Amino acid sequence: MYRLNLKQIPNAEKLEKVIKESKGNVLLRLPNNEVYDLKEDKMGTQLLKVLVPGVDGMDIQVSDGEDFIQFVSYMMNVAS
Repeated sequence: MYRLNLKQIPNAEKLEKVIKESKGNVLLRLPNNEVYDLKEDKMGTQLLKVLVPGVDGMDIQVSDGEDFIQFVSYMMNVAS
């Protein structure tokens, strides 16, 4: 699994698109250790739209290397 730590989510709609287009598993791990499968669990996707990650951020774990590259690309593009 590849791990990304998000400190903010500037464009939740674009992130949701990256999640939907992912080939492998995409998991959201919250600071309280709750885990949501973002491709299957709509609650996790809704949480991305309303949660503020905070100081520790929130972890997204992806199982596919190509998906990881897409997530990194998303993060770089929304930051610019």
